[in-house]
Amino acid sequence: MALSTSAAHAAEGPGLRSARWVLHPRLELSGAYDSNFFRDAPNEAAAPVDPVWHLDVDASARVANRQPQRLGVKLELGAGWRELWPAYGERPRHTTRQLEARSGLDAARGALELAIMPRAPVTLGVEARARYSDEPVADRLFDEGFQRLDVEAGPDFRFRPGGADRGAVSMTLGYRFAMVRFLGLEPDLGTARGQKDTHKARLVTRWHFFPKTAALLDARVWVINYPEVSDAAQNASLPGPNKDLTPVRVEAGVEGLLTPRLSATVKGGWSHSFNASGESYQGLIGRLELDYRLEPRLTLRAGYARELDDDAYANFYTLDRVFVAGTLALPARVQLSARLGYDYLDYSETSAPRYAVGDRVEPVLRAEVAARWAFAEPLSLVARWSMEDNRSDFAYDLRLRPDVDPVLLDDQQLERTSYTRHVVSLGVELAY
Repeated sequence: MALSTSAAHAAEGPGLRSARWVLHPRLELSGAYDSNFFRDAPNEAAAPVDPVWHLDVDASARVANRQPQRLGVKLELGAGWRELWPAYGERPRHTTRQLEARSGLDAARGALELAIMPRAPVTLGVEARARYSDEPVADRLFDEGFQRLDVEAGPDFRFRPGGADRGAVSMTLGYRFAMVRFLGLEPDLGTARGQKDTHKARLVTRWHFFPKTAALLDARVWVINYPEVSDAAQNASLPGPNKDLTPVRVEAGVEGLLTPRLSATVKGGWSHSFNASGESYQGLIGRLELDYRLEPRLTLRAGYARELDDDAYANFYTLDRVFVAGTLALPARVQLSARLGYDYLDYSETSAPRYAVGDRVEPVLRAEVAARWAFAEPLSLVARWSMEDNRSDFAYDLRLRPDVDPVLLDDQQLERTSYTRHVVSLGVELAY
């Protein structure tokens, strides 16, 4: 649920080229202030807010073959490193956090795409993506951070009569195997609930009734397997719930240009979570996005989406999201971008931990502003401000956990999910 900074990224540069290959390197060095590094609720005795300064270095490279005929190859690798300092001259207040709020690797990522006969009517593609992250998390019960590994890979079969650019009808049938793992876990840490294996099957059919406008049918079936992790309650360890599910999603709609400057994505459909035990969701999902472009100066976007997703906390949650965003290109190679969004997450009560207090609903306001000045191509100066404001009243009653001192029985023992976080950064980016 992190804020996206993609709107602030400039267009890809010309790259380093040979007769058959092109390489796009990118390097960013930035410094930032984070008002709530661990996303903690204010005045919470169990987790006081820790503001920090940090220095970040992020490097990536993407290589692809040019105008492939028999085999298309795209490879991208990247990694980020950080150095942290307490903002007020103190160390993080929790000794368990001092290891997690450390200097070192922040994230590493990689992606590989292969396409056999990419421009032919029948194409076989293979995609693989992986990401490792070492960062703190919100409301994970005593998990002050984690080392998370996400891996996803699988093939796509594409059928496009007439070829890649000439057919009116296209079909893609794909499969992905995905897994989430938390490395270096201890048995009593709550993030063990989040480990899962997922099998994903998807069929997408498009009919281009205009050159840049298409009707589509999107059908997906997932098989998601979670571990049954024990919960602690009333000084005892109780068997965890069975959170496995087989969600089905079917959507139809239209995407593409409505006018030369206005494009839209309109999709509506139905979804069922088919949980193995407890409550299942069945109902409407959909998406509406409008995109207005006045090249090369202005881009405006607005949208609404209703989605269903699985979660380590409960059987499922529904997400209602609305946003507006824009990018303005000014003279002297200056670009301004902004995004404002509101998320409303409503979690199922089934399979929630036994020490949860009340229903879990999270209204989250998100905002971001960025400015980019390409003062000396390919170098740019980038300034960003982002904000997350979670207004949830949901809490865990820590008095029900065996590892909390029962003498402390006031309301401060409720671990709350609400938080406000501001991040301000200034950096230099090289993108070629």
